Amino acid sequence: MSVREQENKIFKEWGKLLGHDNYGEDGIVNEKLYFKSRIKTIFILKELVNDPIDLREFLNEGAIGRHQTWNNVTRWLIGIRNISNPEFNVWHERLDEITEETRKEYLQSIGVINLKKEPGMNSTSDNKLYQYLKEYNESKRLLLSQQYNLYKPDLVIFGLGRGKVATIASDILFGSHDNWKRCEKTDVFFLPLGQNKYAIDYFHPQPRMESMSLRKKRYEDLIITIKEIFGDNSKK
Repeated sequence: MSVREQENKIFKEWGKLLGHDNYGEDGIVNEKLYFKSRIKTIFILKELVNDPIDLREFLNEGAIGRHQTWNNVTRWLIGIRNISNPEFNVWHERLDEITEETRKEYLQSIGVINLKKEPGMNSTSDNKLYQYLKEYNESKRLLLSQQYNLYKPDLVIFGLGRGKVATIASDILFGSHDNWKRCEKTDVFFLPLGQNKYAIDYFHPQPRMESMSLRKKRYEDLIITIKEIFGDNSKK
């Protein structure tokens, strides 16, 4: 059974638990490209906004209509895919403008898990999401962890804004939340998940009122953190 078939089976169970079909599907965009990646990368986000779409298909088609968020994800991925190239350890002119073609190329190699499967009308606050996840029953927690376990990622990026939501989310997904460490160079927290496997507690890829200087700092801090935690393995 393919990963997509297993994902779809999990989402059928979500429908039964929720009692309706107003939920979004997510996961691996392109199974072949994801598993070929040198650093298999999963993004953990809060929720879909407005419509209960299939996020996998939306990203496969280039994330048309919500490119602000996914342009930044693409920038981060360009840095991750070129992690051994010193030119991309800092902001590169290639990152200034992200085209639909570039989004398609890079977004196909990732996976995305939304913690909240039902779409929101706008962004859910950290406090509300934390409370929402605290109230997840065992069945919902199990479905999230089953989905995560399909992917065997090397790198998990919590794009949740940093803070307590990543703690409860890591408990649901990994069964672990008490061994977070701080990257001294960037003050970014990371969680070892096994040999050469890590989670990073990071910012949402599209913060409100993002300036160019902030965009560049978020990019460079993420790449510096990844290089530090993977060490020599980031060069292979």
